[in-house]
Parts: sequence; structure tokens; C-alpha cells
Amino acid sequence: MNTDERGFRISAAGLARRLGETPAEVRDRFSVAYLVATAARVIRELAGLARRARHAGKRVATLTLEAEIRFASAEARTAFAEELANTVVHLRPALPIAGGVLSGG
Repeated sequence: MNTDERGFRISAAGLARRLGETPAEVRDRFSVAYLVATAARVIRELAGLARRARHAGKRVATLTLEAEIRFASAEARTAFAEELANTVVHLRPALPIAGGVLSGG
């Protein structure tokens, strides 16, 4: 039996370019395009941090939060997203951020 296996690779940045958008250009923050553009930006930033850390002989400290949440409706999802964003914004003054800056919405 002959099988033909093909592998494809596409970077997150390549996928984002293919969609033609960056997070700043996407108006619908609940869209797939926004998620892909944001993921591409995260990957670029992490790659740069990892490169600089490796060059300096250091490791990059990271924090990842992951959760699976299902919503009964689009309205419930929107309400949750707004409450979560507001909660994060109110945490900013209490966070000891290097350089005193926490970027984002």
C-alpha cells in the first residue's frame, strides 16, 4: 500500500498576514481573525524574548492561564469578556510591572 504523506507548516505570522489583519486592524475582538492576529503577535514577542534570553544565558519566566468556558449566548460571552477586561484593568495599579507599564486594552 502506497501512502503519500504531506506536511504543511504555516507560522502564526504567516496566517495573520494571509488574513491581512493585525489586532489593531480587527474591530471584532470576538472574531477568529482577531484571535489569530493576537496569537501571531504573542508568538513574535515570545520568540524575541527567548532569543534575547538565550543570548544572555537566561530563561524567560512566563505565566499561562488556560480555561475552557462555554456560554449560553453571545450576550453572556460579551458580558463575561467585559467584566474580565474591567477586572484586569483594575488590577493594574497593584501589579509590580517592570518599567511601570502594563500594555493592552
